Amino acid sequence: HADPAAAGHWTEPSALRALGAAFDWWLEWGIEEHPRRHIDLNHLAHATFGAGRYAEAAALFQRIGRHATPAPWSYPDRDPCEAFRAARERVLGG
Repeated sequence: HADPAAAGHWTEPSALRALGAAFDWWLEWGIEEHPRRHIDLNHLAHATFGAGRYAEAAALFQRIGRHATPAPWSYPDRDPCEAFRAARERVLGG
Protein backbone atom coordinates (compact mmCIF):
# COMPACT_ATOMS: atom_id res chain seq x y z
CA HIS A 1 0.00 0.00 0.00
CA ALA A 2 1.16 3.50 -0.75
CA ASP A 3 2.83 5.52 1.96
CA PRO A 4 0.92 8.81 2.49
CA ALA A 5 4.15 10.58 3.42
CA ALA A 6 5.52 9.85 -0.05
CA ALA A 7 2.99 12.27 -1.60
CA GLY A 8 4.92 15.20 -0.13
CA HIS A 9 1.91 17.48 0.35
CA TRP A 10 2.49 17.69 4.13
CA THR A 11 5.85 19.35 3.56
CA GLU A 12 4.46 22.26 1.53
CA PRO A 13 4.89 25.61 3.38
CA SER A 14 1.13 26.24 3.68
CA ALA A 15 0.56 22.73 5.05
CA LEU A 16 3.38 23.16 7.56
CA ARG A 17 1.87 26.46 8.76
CA ALA A 18 -1.53 24.80 9.19
CA LEU A 19 0.01 21.86 11.04
CA GLY A 20 1.91 24.19 13.36
CA ALA A 21 -1.20 26.20 14.17
CA ALA A 22 -3.34 23.11 14.80
CA PHE A 23 -0.64 21.48 16.92
CA ASP A 24 -0.23 24.63 19.03
CA TRP A 25 -4.00 24.94 19.47
CA TRP A 26 -4.40 21.36 20.65
CA LEU A 27 -1.50 21.65 23.09
CA GLU A 28 -2.79 24.86 24.61
CA TRP A 29 -6.56 24.68 24.23
CA GLY A 30 -7.42 21.06 23.45
CA ILE A 31 -10.16 19.96 25.79
CA GLU A 32 -10.06 16.35 26.95
CA GLU A 33 -13.87 16.10 26.77
CA HIS A 34 -14.06 17.59 23.27
CA PRO A 35 -16.43 15.34 21.24
CA ARG A 36 -14.07 15.23 18.25
CA ARG A 37 -10.91 14.85 20.31
CA HIS A 38 -9.93 11.41 19.02
CA ILE A 39 -10.69 12.04 15.37
CA ASP A 40 -9.02 15.47 15.39
CA LEU A 41 -5.91 14.23 17.17
CA ASN A 42 -5.65 11.20 14.86
CA HIS A 43 -5.83 13.45 11.79
CA LEU A 44 -3.24 15.79 13.25
CA ALA A 45 -0.93 12.89 14.22
CA HIS A 46 -1.30 11.42 10.73
CA ALA A 47 -0.41 14.76 9.15
CA THR A 48 2.55 15.53 11.42
CA PHE A 49 3.86 12.01 10.91
CA GLY A 50 3.46 12.42 7.15
CA ALA A 51 5.40 15.69 7.34
CA GLY A 52 8.24 13.98 9.17
CA ARG A 53 7.62 16.03 12.31
CA TYR A 54 8.17 13.08 14.60
CA ALA A 55 8.59 14.98 17.87
CA GLU A 56 5.20 16.62 17.39
CA ALA A 57 3.67 13.34 16.25
CA ALA A 58 5.05 11.66 19.39
CA ALA A 59 3.36 14.25 21.62
CA LEU A 60 0.09 13.65 19.79
CA PHE A 61 0.37 9.86 20.03
CA GLN A 62 0.90 10.28 23.77
CA ARG A 63 -2.41 12.18 24.00
CA ILE A 64 -4.21 9.72 21.71
CA GLY A 65 -3.08 6.65 23.60
CA ARG A 66 -4.36 3.62 21.76
CA HIS A 67 -7.53 5.35 20.51
CA ALA A 68 -6.96 4.96 16.77
CA THR A 69 -9.71 6.08 14.42
CA PRO A 70 -10.21 4.44 10.99
CA ALA A 71 -9.82 7.77 9.21
CA PRO A 72 -7.21 8.97 8.39
CA TRP A 73 -5.11 5.85 8.97
CA SER A 74 -6.98 3.94 6.26
CA TYR A 75 -5.81 6.43 3.59
CA PRO A 76 -4.95 5.42 0.90
CA ASP A 77 -6.46 1.95 1.09
CA ARG A 78 -4.41 0.86 4.10
CA ASP A 79 -5.29 -1.23 7.12
CA PRO A 80 -5.95 1.51 9.70
CA CYS A 81 -4.86 -0.51 12.73
CA GLU A 82 -1.58 -1.50 11.11
CA ALA A 83 -0.88 2.02 9.79
CA PHE A 84 -1.59 3.58 13.22
CA ARG A 85 0.53 0.99 15.03
CA ALA A 86 3.46 1.38 12.63
CA ALA A 87 3.45 5.18 12.87
CA ARG A 88 3.06 5.10 16.66
CA GLU A 89 5.91 2.63 17.06
CA ARG A 90 8.14 4.65 14.77
CA VAL A 91 7.80 7.84 16.81
CA LEU A 92 7.43 6.34 20.30
CA GLY A 93 9.70 3.36 19.86
CA GLY A 94 7.10 0.72 20.55
